[in-house]
Amino acid sequence: MTYCLALKMNEGMVFASDSRTNAGVDQIASFKKMRTYNNGTDRVIVTLTSGNLSITQSVVNLIEQRANDPDVPNIWNARTLFDVATLFGECLREVRKDTAAYLDQSKINMGVNFIVGGQLAGEPQRLFLIYSEGNFIEATDETPFFQIGETKYGKPVLDRFMQPETTLVNAIKCALVSLDSTVRSNISVGLPIDLVSLKPNQFEFNNQYHITEDDAYFSHISTSWREGLTTLFDGLPAPEGFAENKQDATVNQLAQPVNSSATPSSEPASTEAAQASQGDSALAQHQPTSTTNLMHAAQNNQPVQSSPAAAPSQQNTPGSANSTSTANSSNGE
Repeated sequence: MTYCLALKMNEGMVFASDSRTNAGVDQIASFKKMRTYNNGTDRVIVTLTSGNLSITQSVVNLIEQRANDPDVPNIWNARTLFDVATLFGECLREVRKDTAAYLDQSKINMGVNFIVGGQLAGEPQRLFLIYSEGNFIEATDETPFFQIGETKYGKPVLDRFMQPETTLVNAIKCALVSLDSTVRSNISVGLPIDLVSLKPNQFEFNNQYHITEDDAYFSHISTSWREGLTTLFDGLPAPEGFAENKQDATVNQLAQPVNSSATPSSEPASTEAAQASQGDSALAQHQPTSTTNLMHAAQNNQPVQSSPAAAPSQQNTPGSANSTSTANSSNGE
């Protein structure tokens, strides 16, 4: 595994990659993942690779072989950087086609990715991400950076700080912090680190770095980032209010009354029956007379006694309507 990233801003571009390759914890090696091409006049191109090392090296070798033949499309006669990205995609498909049958026999993963970026005269700086199948996408203002390889540990800092307005100097610092975070969290990514920066319409590299274990600036960046995060973390507010709220919630829960229906009653059954009878009597006292007569009649299978006619002033009340309809119903109407 490896980690490569490319950043595109208004002030220029930054490319960076580690050099570690592994085929298991006991097979660690260093291989350069960055290739640069420029003639000092009308083009400057940078490529980054991740994935199956044999496939990426075969693609790069094929690209460089064709670069010596002026009669075929190559990186030196391509008219746009889009054409360069297309050339890489076509070479990738050709290599995969030639080797797929043999690699499949051993269940070898053929996944690879390329980042291709830079500038050709007559167009702005451009950046492309090429997938294993040879297709690709281009960076935009909304997505001003690409990553390949072990991307997850170095992505948060890029998400927070990278935008088109970021200066070239800050982009270099951001790239180094992203790489340092990944090196700390994943054993498959490690130094040396290659880093280059490009300014618009200058067809040569602005800065080129090969960062090793004893590089003073990278060590300073790593230490300053760690100490800055530690200071910021220590300055975060303590969760005292959260602890108090949690304790209060526990106390309130314990203070709630116990539901009496969930526990056996200690009173005799006769007492419960007496209370129920008293409740029924009280309920009967508050019910209308007609309803009470109807209930008694239904219980004793006796005809209902018609209630007296309501007074004229009460004929439109809800109670009188109910009494009249009940009486009519008992007479078979």
